[in-house]
Amino acid sequence: MGPGVRVRFSLITCGRCGRQRGIRHTCITRADSKRRVRRTSVKPGITVTCGRCGKARGLRHTCHIKTDFKKRRKRQARQERTAANRKRKAEGAARRRAAAVARKAGARKKPRRPRERHDPATCRLPDCDRYGCTKYREGFVDGHEDGYDEGFDQGVQNCPRPHGVA
Repeated sequence: MGPGVRVRFSLITCGRCGRQRGIRHTCITRADSKRRVRRTSVKPGITVTCGRCGKARGLRHTCHIKTDFKKRRKRQARQERTAANRKRKAEGAARRRAAAVARKAGARKKPRRPRERHDPATCRLPDCDRYGCTKYREGFVDGHEDGYDEGFDQGVQNCPRPHGVA
């Protein structure tokens, strides 16, 4: 008998649960159990168990200590993968943010059109390329050539155009 051996002596075993009975035995079974109830037996018994693994010990006993090494190794590998993924995602997000900032800075460098109202009637630039200013100038020139700037004394009814014909 070495230091890793536990010896247990039992004298009485319970007929309902099969465990050894002592002075303060409480039987733990279900009420709806289909188990056969036996008599409480009085017979001496010796149980020799291993101190390391807790299994019954015989002549050919080999102790297998169950450790959680594989579980811890898998958990560590999972944590390393998670950390690497988070780092890669953070680097990608930082790269995208930097690209967005550069894109916005490049957009700010472009010359912007003035935001003030630009009325074609009050525009005095002869080479203004805006659509409204160009059309206003063309209409003004055409109207001046047709004599619309002086107006008519009798009103719109005497206008030479088809809308004025009564």
